Amino acid sequence: MAALAVIGTALALAPIASAQSTRTDPFLDKAEYGPGETINIHLARGYKCGTYGGATSDGFTAPAELTQGGPDNWPLTGKTTAVDKPGSYEAIIKCLTGSVVNKFTIKVPPTTTTTPPAPTPPGRKPPIVKPKGAPDTGGGGTASR
Repeated sequence: MAALAVIGTALALAPIASAQSTRTDPFLDKAEYGPGETINIHLARGYKCGTYGGATSDGFTAPAELTQGGPDNWPLTGKTTAVDKPGSYEAIIKCLTGSVVNKFTIKVPPTTTTTPPAPTPPGRKPPIVKPKGAPDTGGGGTASR
């Protein structure tokens, strides 16, 4: 009898453990962001999701607060900001029966170096700038001796 009780308990718990699943429905607006860029979130099938801490990630400056829409699959929407540290991250929205996970990247910002002007080729002198007009020598009156 004790063996049957153990087997019955294991069978009763098995569906609960397998009910916890990971979904990969897309909810991020794109896969690559710049540091400090706004991240828009929209999970089309958000029924029983998002009320367990919003959308979270080490790539977010703060968890995204999610708002649930009407009865057409109960979509979730929200916004957050990308961290400044480039790398690959996972975003997670927890649901009653598991989680929805998306991967994204924060790219290295482009460098903004300016190119110095090209030097004057050897053997060539820079152009001479000549003044235009008469020299400014005074009022034009006669000087007394």
